[in-house]
This record gives sequence, structure tokens and C-alpha cells, in this order.
Amino acid sequence: MDALQEGIRVWDRDVNRYLSSNRVPLYNPVEDYLCNLGRWDGKDRVRALADLVPCNNPHWRELFYRWFLNMVAHWRHTDRNYANCTVPLLVGPQAYRKSTFCRNLLPTELQPYYTDRIDFSNKRDAELSLNRFALINMDEFDQNRESQQAFLKHIIQKPVVNTRRPHGVATQELRRYASFIGTS
Repeated sequence: MDALQEGIRVWDRDVNRYLSSNRVPLYNPVEDYLCNLGRWDGKDRVRALADLVPCNNPHWRELFYRWFLNMVAHWRHTDRNYANCTVPLLVGPQAYRKSTFCRNLLPTELQPYYTDRIDFSNKRDAELSLNRFALINMDEFDQNRESQQAFLKHIIQKPVVNTRRPHGVATQELRRYASFIGTS
């Protein structure tokens, strides 16, 4: 609009052509974060993180560890055939800081890619969330209706997102980033 106001003749398709060209560098904030972490010092921080959750399940620590590594591997796109299908479910009384724990699983730089608001009744938006977010907290998991269970199973297992973007004409395959965690 500013270009038109300045007297520059430009069309919407010119902007789209430019944005889709090789003149605009691709930026992936998750990959950028992971690539700039530096060298690992060999210290296991994931199991220590799991130990912060009071739990009677003797397998919790190892299951959380495996889920967390799968989440990061999924961000790195190391396995394109499978999604991170395991969903840890934190159950406890109100104000027990379950959602805070989930939010803090992502570092500050990746916080914009966390959500605890996903509407499974809007299937298209729910599927697009797989591409938009790195971690989805199904807050108050027990509030999901039984009629949503089949779609929930489908979306948790879906390795890629096939959708038509808003205002798009063709279906695209979008990369899935999201892993799920739940609270109740």
C-alpha cells in the first residue's frame, strides 16, 4: 500500500513472487536455536528436569527422557515418517504449576512456539498448529469430549501436515514441529 501511495506500480502477485524467491532467506527459529547451542558438556539435564515432577510411577523419568529426546529429534526433522506420538499427562490439583512446568520446557527463545490453546473442534486450525508450534499443551485434557478422541489420535500420530494455506489454491505438505503434553 505504501509503494502504491508512493507511485510505484506493484501488484499483489509481485509481492508473492518476491517472498517466494531466493532473495528472501529462509529462517527457521527452532533450527537456528538448536544450531547455536554450542557443544554439549555431557551433563544429563533432561532426567534432572523429569525429577522435578513428583510422581509415583517408577518409569516416569525414563519415559519423560525418551519423550523429550523425541521432541527435539522431531524439531530437527530426523524422522519424517513418524510423529512424536507419546503424550506425557501431568495430573494434579489446581494451582500445582503443571502448566508452568510445561511452558518452561521451552527456552525463552522458543516461547512464542508454545501454546496451551488448541481447539480440536476446529480441525483445520488444529492441524495447522502442528506446523506453527513446537510444543502444544493440551491443558485440562479431561475436558476433551469423547467425540474428539478419534481426531485427537489422528493429529497426535500425523507426521506431516497436508493442507491448503489460507488464500492458497493448492494443497501443500508442511513440516510438523509440534509435540504434545497434557495437564489435568
